[in-house]
Amino acid sequence: MNTPGSVLPGFYGRGSKNNCESNKTSGLPHGVNHMNKPIQPLFIMPNLLGGGAERVLLTLLRNLGADFQPWLLLLRNEIAYPDEIPPHIHLVTISQKGERIRDNLPKLRLFLKELDGQCDLIVGGLELDATYWAYTLGLLTHKPVIGWVHTLLPVYLQDYPRWHKHLSRWIYPRLKRVICSSEDIEAAMNTFMGQRAWQKTIIPNPLDLEWITNKSEEAVPAWMEPVQRKPFIIALGRLNDQKGFDILLRGFALAVERGLDYHLLILGEGSQRQVLEELANTVGVASRLFLPGFVPNPYPFIQRAAMLVSPSRYEGVGMNLLEAMALMVPVIANTTAGGMACLVENGQYGIPVENNSPEPWAEALFQACHCNQEIIANGYQKAASFTPEQAVRQWQVVFECCMDK
Repeated sequence: MNTPGSVLPGFYGRGSKNNCESNKTSGLPHGVNHMNKPIQPLFIMPNLLGGGAERVLLTLLRNLGADFQPWLLLLRNEIAYPDEIPPHIHLVTISQKGERIRDNLPKLRLFLKELDGQCDLIVGGLELDATYWAYTLGLLTHKPVIGWVHTLLPVYLQDYPRWHKHLSRWIYPRLKRVICSSEDIEAAMNTFMGQRAWQKTIIPNPLDLEWITNKSEEAVPAWMEPVQRKPFIIALGRLNDQKGFDILLRGFALAVERGLDYHLLILGEGSQRQVLEELANTVGVASRLFLPGFVPNPYPFIQRAAMLVSPSRYEGVGMNLLEAMALMVPVIANTTAGGMACLVENGQYGIPVENNSPEPWAEALFQACHCNQEIIANGYQKAASFTPEQAVRQWQVVFECCMDK
């Protein structure tokens, strides 16, 4: 079997043109497909280095049944977890690490020739580059294009040059459909688009409880030994301003000052590593903070944690909250961030914090230490409602609608 991300003649990765036998016994409903042949969507992603939208896409791909023969095009051959790519996926990469995509346009042209007749529609799996390339390939191949928005786009684009705002506003109305992962994302897109007409559908992200549970049973590395000498709090995400780890550190420091004898483990990498390390020194919790970087499988760490905290300043959908709920770990969420309040719903499924100052965060950490078992059970049921089967049905309806037009 080919290594995920490898490029074969014709640029096919794992899988073959007709190999979907492994999904025929998946048990997923197949009653919507009226095409009399498998639907062949092409999903485009920049890479598979992150842990949010990238994992959501892989969850969807894992659960597509025999009604589908999906393709995955990575603009760059950067894959953090190759073993999680489903074996039936037609994996294609354009550029190797360090290369510019424009230097590989001959490869892209060859791929377009190979693609002719092998793809029904194109999905930009992420905002910005993936969507731009999906729209471009749609024009070149005359295929319908779907966008997929995972974040609060108006806020997200504040960290990018202004031309991204103008280009996104120009492209999204020209797509056959735009998938929003939550009502908060749809509301943000309505604000972003203004008076421009755009076709939209809300499809909640899928969460595969059985898969997460199985992955959580894997062993943790040796470096976890000092972390586990005390109960520990876990947080996940890129080390940047959006994720709000500075908010968590200040609240954690105040809680420690008041007697909380815990460690803090933050899984992720990013530009603010040094800033966070200096802040931990300043507030006196450097000896309790662990920053091991990005880990491909976070679930064994979540499963062993006393609680999971998401202090993000903004978020489209807090998938790490749902993943912790699925493992019956108490959660704390910054409900000033869009996409989070609906997941904890005023304390029904987790502990909400509505302020970015240290005091309420310290109080929430103490509260989570003695979290009501009913809240944990409610959280599990909330996570269980995000079924892959439901997401597959909704995506199939969208695919067929776009292909019929």
